[in-house]
Amino acid sequence: MDERRGRDLVDDSIIFVVDMIKDFLDPGEEFAIDEGRDMYDKLDDLLAFGRANGVPIVHSASQGMNNSLYERHWWQIRDRVSCQVGSPTVDVVDRLRPPEYGDGEIYIAKSKYSPFYGTRLDTYLRNPPFLGRNTIIVTGMATNFCCMCTTVDAMNRDYRVLFVDDLNCTFDGIDGTPAATMHKVTVETLKQGYVEEVVTADDLMQRLTREVAPVPA
Repeated sequence: MDERRGRDLVDDSIIFVVDMIKDFLDPGEEFAIDEGRDMYDKLDDLLAFGRANGVPIVHSASQGMNNSLYERHWWQIRDRVSCQVGSPTVDVVDRLRPPEYGDGEIYIAKSKYSPFYGTRLDTYLRNPPFLGRNTIIVTGMATNFCCMCTTVDAMNRDYRVLFVDDLNCTFDGIDGTPAATMHKVTVETLKQGYVEEVVTADDLMQRLTREVAPVPA
């Protein structure tokens, strides 16, 4: 008799961690979103679960965006202050970075908002241990930039997307619109046709841990 419950979500998922890097999280960095550090505990729990239960993980990190239209929008990129290839600040923050990367936990350097654009990500997803998994769990920042673009590109490749509401965050709009409003509007937009479901971190962890819990005798 199988000693475990069904593992549909555990066996079907890939965890995406978008731009949880020092450029966006270390205090004092020009792109820092301080609220992102509030996500550490729950995201750390999700990553620990993934590593312990064979759920592959993709870390994506913005860098090498110069000589593009991004320079028109972001002086931090134009003046080569942030998101520069080879800078230690494009590393995943120490709290979330694995001891080492490998087949089941990879780092994707991306020069556009989406890690699918101009990278080897599609190749990774077509090979083990990613092959055959059809659900992408999106976490990270910023909600209305890299996380939104990652979600749309995943959906356009026919992946089911679980967007973790409280494991995504953003910054204020250029017109002063509060970050919480920018986040909410983006999430509501994604609900209308881009995601399978918007979930909370607690609900997601309950589902995942329930699937690997031993069946009572």
